[in-house]
Amino acid sequence: MVSDNGKKPLESLLFSKIGFFQLLVITFALTSIIINEIQRSFDPILISNINLKCQDEAPSKRSNYTQQCQNYEFILKCDHGYSFTDPRGMHTTVISDYLLYCSKFFTKDFLRMVVTLAAAIGAFFYGVWADKYGRKKILFFAIFQIVITGILCSYATNAYQFLILKFFNDFPIMGMTCISLLYVTEVFPDNQSSLVFFLFDCICGIGLIVCGSISFSLRNWRLIQLVITLMYVIPLMMLPFIPESPKWLIAKSKKARIERIIEKIAKLNKFSDLLIEELKRICSRIESIEETQYHHPLIADIRFLRNVKFLTHLACLSFVWVVSALCVYGFRFKVTDISEDCIFTNTIICGVMVCFASPLLFFLLCITSNRTAVINFSFLAMTALCSISALLPHPLFLQLGVIFATECMTSLNIYTTEYMPTVIKASGLGLCTSISRFGSALAPLTEHISVYVCREFAFEIFGLLCLCALFSLSFLPECRQNELINTYDDYIAESTQEKQKLLKK
Repeated sequence: MVSDNGKKPLESLLFSKIGFFQLLVITFALTSIIINEIQRSFDPILISNINLKCQDEAPSKRSNYTQQCQNYEFILKCDHGYSFTDPRGMHTTVISDYLLYCSKFFTKDFLRMVVTLAAAIGAFFYGVWADKYGRKKILFFAIFQIVITGILCSYATNAYQFLILKFFNDFPIMGMTCISLLYVTEVFPDNQSSLVFFLFDCICGIGLIVCGSISFSLRNWRLIQLVITLMYVIPLMMLPFIPESPKWLIAKSKKARIERIIEKIAKLNKFSDLLIEELKRICSRIESIEETQYHHPLIADIRFLRNVKFLTHLACLSFVWVVSALCVYGFRFKVTDISEDCIFTNTIICGVMVCFASPLLFFLLCITSNRTAVINFSFLAMTALCSISALLPHPLFLQLGVIFATECMTSLNIYTTEYMPTVIKASGLGLCTSISRFGSALAPLTEHISVYVCREFAFEIFGLLCLCALFSLSFLPECRQNELINTYDDYIAESTQEKQKLLKK
């Protein structure tokens, strides 16, 4: 970190005043995140099954075209096509549009797997690219990819085209969300970055509610896909007015670009001439560096992968992410039973529950600023709710489970962004997000366990995994009171200081 004879670091001076620059960045980030959440929430609706009937009042040769299907007992082939019969669902989905009811390859579970896999792979690679090439460039590429593939996807003529285009359409979604969150936390003072995640919870909940409302109004998957895709034009138009992340440039020691960014931020936030001169003087002491022998295509500094302590923390953190994602989507699937399988109401109910997680997180962090303590409390609460739900099945406990699981996921986002050094922050958060997709992919299996094995057994699995996550959290350090680090050398220096404190005790 750059300092000037004991004075404040450059980034602390740069973000000492919150102004129009921070407002512009957070507006862009929240706009991007809410559209991403609408897109992600639409995927289950997009590939849902619907009930069909013949448009003919008296179709000819009806009995000759009756066939047995895996998902439905009978599907009727009609002379003049099908029409929609269920007022609680979509008029057309991918399953109905391409008549995939009897397909053994394009099943609903397979399509869900492709969407989940795309988001998991994309979150990791976009995180790596953001650490290597910068936040702004990768965000532009992600939005451009979503817009192009989204428009093409809405006009796909067969299931094969849809599958390929949908994979590339969902590929940047989670990576874009992670980078947008990091972008905001990197332009706010360290003690105010957690405020971003309060808004993140509310925005995700609003995204679910908006998605359910749009789907209920339009009920045609092609039209909904096109409308959601065109929403990305808004952040795409905002991006040229937003500079690159100054904290990433400082960590990379890109002197020339830092000087230009300082001038731009100074104009937006109306810095005093004295502060501008101070920033330029400190910036002049930065020495531009080239890629070292420790650079690797998949990580900015390969030394992190050789550090046993860091790898141990990363493994424990990844496991906690998986359990948290499993609980989030597991409780959400249980909550859907409340609305009698009306897919729009399911989405809106989950959105309302997610919105309640933000005040809960704010209350817990007001009591204690300890991040690991908040995460531990969330897992303890989920363990208790799983035990109670196994004995007393009631929708209230499921709704509380969604709230605590969402609050736990948000706390993990805060912890991961504060623990990871700046040079690998996007890669670390992207990796944890990718691994958490395995938890979300396993969540639907709990429905099969409830039906074919035992209803209480699914809750027992949730509770046992929450206890294992609590054990893993005991290996993770608390990072709230520590200064956020930028490079591997800062990470080693902080570890040395922790050892010295322990020896003194």
